[in-house]
Amino acid sequence: MTQPIDSTTPGELEITPELKTAFISSLKSRNITLRFFSGSWGAFDLNTTMGSDVANSYNVSLTSETIYCLDSLPLLVKLMRSTCSPSRTLYSPEEGDYLCLVAAKVLYFGVNGGVPDFENAVRKVGGRLETVLERKVGVGRKVLRVLW
Repeated sequence: MTQPIDSTTPGELEITPELKTAFISSLKSRNITLRFFSGSWGAFDLNTTMGSDVANSYNVSLTSETIYCLDSLPLLVKLMRSTCSPSRTLYSPEEGDYLCLVAAKVLYFGVNGGVPDFENAVRKVGGRLETVLERKVGVGRKVLRVLW
């Protein structure tokens, strides 16, 4: 028998065939399409990866553990700005019509990257950041919202 999920305590979620079916059905009923990408930010070609059915934009952009390399920060920020900004969303161009989130360690030991460097890279091109979630115990982590 499946136990009810308590959303107030951390835990694990078992990915069952029924859960996957319900999730896919929920996405379809809300006309939501998910796309996942990996690889070098510099090799990301918006014209080939996005196709002609969308206006080269996303309403939600999520990334995690992607800000550890200082050399790639400008490319990542450029990509985030070009795909998820008010002037590029599929709906009305209002600041709240998109969600761009970055989850990361505050400092990546051994590679010199981290949240402060990412914040500087975003601000350098006119972006703003809001801290959505912060963990200070153990390895410091943050979830940041990027606003253009």
